[in-house]
Order: sequence, then C-alpha cells, then structure tokens
Amino acid sequence: MIDDRNGEAATEYSPAFVILVDGYITQGNLAALQGLRSIYTAATRRPLVSSREDNLSLIAIFKARLELLDEAITMVSLDALKRRLIKERS
Repeated sequence: MIDDRNGEAATEYSPAFVILVDGYITQGNLAALQGLRSIYTAATRRPLVSSREDNLSLIAIFKARLELLDEAITMVSLDALKRRLIKERS
C-alpha cells in the first residue's frame, strides 16, 4: 500500500490503536492524546528488546504512531480554537 502524501509505503495501524485515537479525537480529549504521545516518545528513546532488528522495527512503529498522534493533537487543538473564536464572536 502506498501513502499518497509522500509516495512511501503506508503504515498499517492496529485497529485498537486507531479506535483509541479516534475516540480521543471525538471526545476532544487533548490531554489524553498528549499523554499517549508522551508514552510513545519515551518508548522511542529506550531499547525495548534485546534484538537490535526487533528494536528498530518497534521504534519505526512507534514513530509512525507519533505522526498520527501529532495529526490528531493538531486537529483537536484547531477544533478547540475554532469553538473558542466562535464563542467570542457571539
């Protein structure tokens, strides 16, 4: 599968991870998204398994998830800002 944004192989996300992130987006739960991002950021900085190859694979997965979380955080933040601006204009 090719990612249309940059022509690279698309990342497959686990259904549970997508459901979790989508739920946080739907709730507008910025704190939960930022907390989840902190966990994945920490995980990419430390060796997780003894095999270098497995560790690199996990780090690649976590970095891809960080990109998705960054997009989700941006989306929730922009929605909150939009609601605030609409409220101030009213």
